[in-house]
Amino acid sequence: MAEWADAVGLSCYTLQTQLHCANRSKEKLFHANLRMVVHIAKHYQGRGLSLQDLFQVVSEKLIFAIPCYQSLFIVPDSCIVIVNT
Repeated sequence: MAEWADAVGLSCYTLQTQLHCANRSKEKLFHANLRMVVHIAKHYQGRGLSLQDLFQVVSEKLIFAIPCYQSLFIVPDSCIVIVNT
């Protein structure tokens, strides 16, 4: 951790604080979109996979798309491609 902090020019404590804040933000974004995950999984129910499997797949796609999230109204094209696959 100290090597990374030195590489970016921050103290170790500051880097840990920023990493913790980033992780909390990702968790909040994931939990805020769980209803959407359930909605999408239910939409595809009955097409060969169980609801639990669909829930897992959609949750994985959401986790994969979260780093692409930039703001409330601007969605990068790379995220749109990831969510639609």
